[in-house]
Amino acid sequence: MSSPSNPGQWPDPTYQPPGTPSWPSPSEPSPTPSSAPGWPTAGEPYPPQPSAPPAYPAYQTPPPAYGAVPGYGQPAPYVLTRPTNSMALAAMIVALAGLVTCIAFPVGAILGHVALKQVRQTGEQGEGYAKTGIIVGWIGTALGVLGCIAYIGILGFAVRAGNNLQQTP
Repeated sequence: MSSPSNPGQWPDPTYQPPGTPSWPSPSEPSPTPSSAPGWPTAGEPYPPQPSAPPAYPAYQTPPPAYGAVPGYGQPAPYVLTRPTNSMALAAMIVALAGLVTCIAFPVGAILGHVALKQVRQTGEQGEGYAKTGIIVGWIGTALGVLGCIAYIGILGFAVRAGNNLQQTP
C-alpha cells in the first residue's frame, strides 16, 4: 500500500529551499562564545564595566544603585493609634437601636455623655461615636415624648368626643 504524498497540505519539515544554509554537521566546529563578535575574551568581565562613573551636575542626583528602589526596602514606620473608647461605641449602638425599640434612646444619650467625658479625660478616640449617641439619643427621646403627648391628646379628644355623642338625645 502506498502512502499519500501530502494529504493535509502540511509543510514538510525536511524541505529546504535552494540556497539556504544547513545546520552545521558534527564534523564542522561550532562557533565558540569567545570567538563570536561582541563576546568578551577570556579574563574580561561581562558586561564591560565603565572606567569611571559619569559626572552629574549639581542639580541632578545619580541613579540609585542596582537593586535599590527609592522608598522601598525600608521598614514601615510603626504608627501608634489611640484606642477607641468602648463606651462611646456602645452609646452610638444603643442610641441607634432606639430607632427599633424606642426605649433605648435615653440610655444611649446618657451613655454618650459619660463616654464623651471619658474620651476628653483619657484622650482616646470615639468622640464622634459619643456625640452620635448623644444627638440621636436626645432627638429620639424628644420625639418619643412628643409622640406620647400627642397620643394622650388624641385619646383624650376621642374620649371627649365619644362622651358628647352619648349625651345627645
